[in-house]
Amino acid sequence: MLKYSDTAVDNIEVCPVSKYYSKLLLRENITLLEDGKYSYNEYTMLKSGDITDISISDIEADFDALIEAAKIEEALRFKENQISGLKNKLESTDYQILKCTESFMLGAVLPYDFSQLLTERNTIRDNINHIQESSDIDELEAAKSRKITEMCAICQTTITGGIDYNNEHYRLNTTDQINLTSLYTLAQVGQSVPYHADGAVCRMYEPAEMMGLVQASIQWITYHTTYHNLLKHQIMDMESIEDVNAVTYGMELKEDYQAIINAVLGQ
Repeated sequence: MLKYSDTAVDNIEVCPVSKYYSKLLLRENITLLEDGKYSYNEYTMLKSGDITDISISDIEADFDALIEAAKIEEALRFKENQISGLKNKLESTDYQILKCTESFMLGAVLPYDFSQLLTERNTIRDNINHIQESSDIDELEAAKSRKITEMCAICQTTITGGIDYNNEHYRLNTTDQINLTSLYTLAQVGQSVPYHADGAVCRMYEPAEMMGLVQASIQWITYHTTYHNLLKHQIMDMESIEDVNAVTYGMELKEDYQAIINAVLGQ
């Protein structure tokens, strides 16, 4: 670690920590600066025994080996501190994930931006894995994976956010989709069915109205499911991290994929 001092420093300093341990301060590249201060790289390591048990001459004889070992220890401590900090960040968002899960199960509006939350958590996990792994990570593939996960989350929250139909809003959580499918079957045979818009009192829907609502819902789900699938493949085909990071949900797709989307819209 680069440090500065107003006075000259030795390359070796022994500091007592306890009755049984001392701390070695090992310094290299000690340089006198123009302003009269000294700069140097300092590394620390613990050594058993109190200060009277440690021989400076022995340390000087093994200085190169000791300072290399101290560099390794410092790198490991730095890595452990980084991982610990990232894990704390991850844990700090656990509550938000739990509240989003509860809201989803209850069919309520999510209290947090789930796609952004998921993206941030995946980035933290990727950073932890990057620090822990000794081998190089394919940064482009990692970026693609993060972006696809982010787009998937936006797609799902967009679908469940629902549609406006006949001047009323209808959310489309999983349970809503199941209910509408069941009611659509009854409406097809001419039966009126009970249902309600968001925040509205339950009422009877005529067959034509219910069938129109279900068809509008199917179109909404089909469009976004198809769009996400094509966007995912477009991301997989990208060759630079910059292109991947620039992807946004709703952007125009490349020509052959956009033609598919246009066909879906045309129907």
